[in-house]
Amino acid sequence: MCRNALAALCSLMAALLARAADPVTIDRLVPKDSWLVVGVDDLDAVRERWDRTPALKWWNSERIQGLVKETLEESRQASRKRLQQLGVPEDSWSAPKSAGGALYAAHDDTLDSDQAHFLLHAEWGEHADGVAAIFDALLAEDERSRPGTTKAVEIRGRKAVRITMKPEEPKPEMGKDGRPRRPRPRRGGLFGEGGMFQHVEHVWYVRDGSRFLLGSRERELEEAIGVLEGQSSPSVHDDPDFRAAVEQVGRGDGWAVLLTGPMQRVAGMAGPQLTFLQPMMTTLFGEVKAYGFGLRSDQAPAQFELLQGIVVQGDRQGLLALPGPEVPVAPPPRFAAGDALGYGRIQVQFRDLMKVIDTAVASLPEEMAEGMEPVLQQYGPDLRKAFDALGPDVHVIGRLDRSQGVPDEAQQGVYAAACRDEQAMTGLLNLFLPEAGFEPRDFNGNTIFSAEGSDVSAGFGGGMFFMGSTPMVEQCLRGGEGGLGETAACRQAMAAVGSEPVIGWGYTDLVATLEASREAMIEMAARAERSAVPKSQRDMAEGVGLDLPDGLAQKLKDVDGKSLAEGFGPSQWDMRPLPNGLLTRFRLLRPASE
Repeated sequence: MCRNALAALCSLMAALLARAADPVTIDRLVPKDSWLVVGVDDLDAVRERWDRTPALKWWNSERIQGLVKETLEESRQASRKRLQQLGVPEDSWSAPKSAGGALYAAHDDTLDSDQAHFLLHAEWGEHADGVAAIFDALLAEDERSRPGTTKAVEIRGRKAVRITMKPEEPKPEMGKDGRPRRPRPRRGGLFGEGGMFQHVEHVWYVRDGSRFLLGSRERELEEAIGVLEGQSSPSVHDDPDFRAAVEQVGRGDGWAVLLTGPMQRVAGMAGPQLTFLQPMMTTLFGEVKAYGFGLRSDQAPAQFELLQGIVVQGDRQGLLALPGPEVPVAPPPRFAAGDALGYGRIQVQFRDLMKVIDTAVASLPEEMAEGMEPVLQQYGPDLRKAFDALGPDVHVIGRLDRSQGVPDEAQQGVYAAACRDEQAMTGLLNLFLPEAGFEPRDFNGNTIFSAEGSDVSAGFGGGMFFMGSTPMVEQCLRGGEGGLGETAACRQAMAAVGSEPVIGWGYTDLVATLEASREAMIEMAARAERSAVPKSQRDMAEGVGLDLPDGLAQKLKDVDGKSLAEGFGPSQWDMRPLPNGLLTRFRLLRPASE
């Protein structure tokens, strides 16, 4: 007996040491059939890194806080009021230490189909009691308003609550003839008719010390608690595609992985409407196994960096094979004028595009392919000649119109692709553009297509094909003296990309863009602010005493470029091939003054 007790004690110690050395993250708690997994592994470390960035130092400066003080105070007052309504102390709410969640597929024997389910997890550490008080108050409030909604249960020896999600049946309505009419089903929301979780009747909430779990299936919650106890259980962490996606983007400040296999089980890909498209999707994109997203901060030379990875099986195929080949970073060409506020370059294998189109059409059902064949026979030869003549160099340039008579400075842009055969492209344009009113004309000895009343043109010159706003096309056809590569923003972006060859790269001078088009930039920021948190999520946050401030972008409309330059540098992106896919980085660089 002593020997068995000693063995049990040793096993327990080993489990505790393993947990101490390897913290349990969300990917070890959720099922192997998860198709979307999101995690923040260490929120305290994230906060420390963010506080070191120039952007957050700028935000916390006395001047900026003075501008948003009223809005932030209104939000804090609303949070306090809500916590008072719940009858809990005002300091009960705090940010978790770590958090994550997953959507996964589970087979429903009654419906005989795979359905979407979810599991959420968060750890609050020493603040767990305060947060638990809020959740308990919310459940009590819900029970008072809808008696019978909650029921006390146990999950693996822990006190838990089962919450009924199905809304009350609507009462019959009386028709004009005096007879009761069939009530309309209640729609809207994730759990309402038509929602992702309309099949979910109950949600379970359970607390395990400082950890909180919420899920739509009791079984997966039991398994997750077992993992927290040190037991082994299959999870999405075991999936090689998941691990490949995380390896591409890292865990950083936060991460997310979308797995295409389990997602198709619940996204209707096996349905009759979409099954016939699956071969074409494979032709267009190849065997895409997963998408990864990772956010990290305080990484020189970037303040914030969003990584987007694509995991493929085998070689990149279809449209994903078109980007390339890799080339070293080089200054923008001479036709890119120094007043441009944004520039990008990407390599595209246009010569392979027609092959992708032919293969995709061939993969369609016979009746659909037959409808496409006459179109390919008519336009295919001209398309093939044009695609063979283009690329792989493609340049994108953006600027703002500062000409006199323009009431609001408008965004202008042009695409420029290397063109080895002007006649091939001219033949293609002559097939389509005349019907839209475009006619060729001479411009400084070059050919340009334009239409009366249109601000878009296409033209040839210097071995390039240009398409975009007419003033920029004409400017590029003049040749220009370059100069964009000598600007501070462009030099900083090129240095950030580094010396390794890339498929594409680009940048935007954020501070100069705001100075040149303040109203448009403020409106864009305001739209992003409004859409960042959907109304349903905002309502949920307000329900637990976390009011999210709104309208901050408008409060910053008078901030000048000098102030912005203290906290922000250009935004920059680049794309690189990986042995198992593609990786794109979007970065906010540090201020040039650093």
